[in-house]
Amino acid sequence: MAKEKPTLNERQRLFVKYYIGTLNATESAKRAGYSPKTAAEIGYELLKKPHIAEAVSKGVEKKMTKADISAERILDELASIAFLTPEQLDALKSIKGGEKMRALELLGKYHTLFTDRIENTGEVTINVSLEDDEDEDNSNA
Repeated sequence: MAKEKPTLNERQRLFVKYYIGTLNATESAKRAGYSPKTAAEIGYELLKKPHIAEAVSKGVEKKMTKADISAERILDELASIAFLTPEQLDALKSIKGGEKMRALELLGKYHTLFTDRIENTGEVTINVSLEDDEDEDNSNA
């Protein structure tokens, strides 16, 4: 018999809703009605549950689609900024272009366009070779 997929209870639904808006697990847990004292731990634990992670992922994707945010669009925006003339760059600075760059950076990280570390999702094999040192054996005798 196939196992039924768990459904979200009311507080979990609220957590997902708030998390999609803030991407802050602690704040989302508090706003969803969980104890402020344990909100950080609860938020972390909720995000580890597969059915909640799936709901968050679907919600974020829906939000990104609605806002027409795609990896391609982010790269286009970054490229247009990268190839600005000095005059255009001065104009961008006057309209707080740093905020736009920060937003593009966060969106790029979400879409895993660039990573700060290498993530290994495969198997890692570690071989350990223990060799007897004859000198150690003789000195312990």
